[in-house]
Amino acid sequence: ILPGAYQKVLGEKMPPIFLNHNTMDLPIGRYTAMKENAQGLYVEGKLTLSIQKARDVYEAMRAGTIDGLSVGILLSKQDYDWNEDGGRNIKSVSGLREISVCTFPADDRARIGLVILSERDQRDSESEAEKQVLAKLKTIAGRF
Repeated sequence: ILPGAYQKVLGEKMPPIFLNHNTMDLPIGRYTAMKENAQGLYVEGKLTLSIQKARDVYEAMRAGTIDGLSVGILLSKQDYDWNEDGGRNIKSVSGLREISVCTFPADDRARIGLVILSERDQRDSESEAEKQVLAKLKTIAGRF
């Protein structure tokens, strides 16, 4: 993918986050920022931590067991040229359907650089955990 190829899609709706391009599944989050820099497409996103799979992916990302990214793009015949190796030189991306967190990215350099839990998400997680503990305590208390 050549420099400048994402320019057409930068002003469009932010793409969803999926796991391993499983677009038939529920998205696990959404991207909140997107720009093209010297390395390629730079994105920032937010996982929907109220979805169990998103929490699992978050924990795997934190542990470093999943750290790849991969784009689901749409191309027209004018968007690319064939090179001598039989591969394509992508000059322009006509559509950006999704960007997946993935185990094995097609471009080995497409990696997650930073994983953080916002203070608000941390508070929400603690509140949810407290609710679960209270629900369990109420259930236990009801058995006596």
